[in-house]
Amino acid sequence: MTSYSLSPSTRNLIRNALIYIILILLAGLMIFPFTWLLSTALKDPAQVYARPPVLLPRPIRWENLLDVMFPERLFGKSEYYVLPFPQMLNNTVLIAVLSTVGAVVSASFVGYGFARLRFPGRDLLFAVLLSTMMVPIMVRMVPLYLVYRRLKWIDTFYPLIVPSYFGGAFDIFLVRQYCRTIPSEYADAAKIDGCSELGVWWRIIVPMTWPVLTVVGIRAFQGAWGSFTMPLILLHSAEKKTLMLGLNTLLNVAEAAYHYQMSAAVITTIPLIVLFFAFQRYFFRGITISGVKG
Repeated sequence: MTSYSLSPSTRNLIRNALIYIILILLAGLMIFPFTWLLSTALKDPAQVYARPPVLLPRPIRWENLLDVMFPERLFGKSEYYVLPFPQMLNNTVLIAVLSTVGAVVSASFVGYGFARLRFPGRDLLFAVLLSTMMVPIMVRMVPLYLVYRRLKWIDTFYPLIVPSYFGGAFDIFLVRQYCRTIPSEYADAAKIDGCSELGVWWRIIVPMTWPVLTVVGIRAFQGAWGSFTMPLILLHSAEKKTLMLGLNTLLNVAEAAYHYQMSAAVITTIPLIVLFFAFQRYFFRGITISGVKG
């Protein structure tokens, strides 16, 4: 009886094929929730509750997105301010953009200081900074609210924007780790040419740390865009509500209208997806280098 053995190349081919099949199945499993979200957002109300479930909407109702974006189409003129989507979009964009700028600038400045400057107690201060990540937001909510109330910042955008200009512990950690991968000779050469420490940070460090600053920016934008708890506590006026608060309002205003709820979720998710794919090269590079250097 003749026995056949597979060649090394054939075994590698089979192994790679199995790996790709497993990866495709896992990717499909991860993508399916968003696919179902998009499908439901574009369905006719009757298809939302159809049994068996309908995956591909027929016909595709793009007007569902318009009804959410322009709520007078959905609720009528008299109830327009129940869900002022354009105003909430403007509020969210303003908060997210200003918070992102603050997070990037503060993390770059403080991270460079911890990485390059030598001063008494530097390592202790850095350890204290990292320890703040262990304190959950639920513990800080009441003290923060009391502070903001004393500052008369309740029902304003200040408490959602100003804290980002004082830096986040994890963002500072990422920038510090990345700065330590940059040879010190660049800064030394700049100082020989008469550049100050501030000039070294602005002219040398900032241009060379764009990958990790992109990571910080994406994290800050995503956090501000998707924030729900703090805006819910701090913002009371209807004209100051954000998109996440609008989604919560839609759950009550359009009860059981799942196609409208899913349409609103799609609209609020699209900017984050576009942002990630636009900067994914810098994102992965910044994460990789920042995590390697000790």
